[in-house]
Amino acid sequence: MNNLRKTASVLDTVMKILSVCIKIAAVALLVGLVLLTAGYLFDLPPQMVGTGYASAEIGFVTFTVAEPYLPDYRTVWAQVAMELFLTFLCLIPAHFIVKSIRAILCPMKAGEPFHNDVSIHLGKIARYVCVLGIGMNLTVIVSNILLTKAFDLHLLLLSERIPRVEFEFVFDFSFLLVS
Repeated sequence: MNNLRKTASVLDTVMKILSVCIKIAAVALLVGLVLLTAGYLFDLPPQMVGTGYASAEIGFVTFTVAEPYLPDYRTVWAQVAMELFLTFLCLIPAHFIVKSIRAILCPMKAGEPFHNDVSIHLGKIARYVCVLGIGMNLTVIVSNILLTKAFDLHLLLLSERIPRVEFEFVFDFSFLLVS
């Protein structure tokens, strides 16, 4: 029983650190959103807000677009702002998952691993994992759609060697297994 208490205590400490990291990430995302919003509203030059508007990354491929074909930096800002916002929304269920895990560990630290609250919090974790999985899928899909539109990827990739370009946005349901 002492090993269970000790392990639960260590895991609780890890979850407490993870909770703080999630909160720090949320604040960083909000700061990024504020900077992008200020840049957009006050029409700041792109160099004051960020760099890297000439390149995009798709999987293991990074491509750089020639100056005349660059997307409008405000469009890129809107894309990044949407990604930051959706990532921030994904941190909400992640916070509640950590909170529920800590609630499960609390009776274990007291030496009561079969407390009634454990099953309740396991059910909550399953629901939060579903919400998090949907949020993460939406973030990836929206990001890919915005990237495709911002850089006009279909026009960039078409050539005499590549007569047709198709984009497939896949919704990954593997999170349901976890929940």
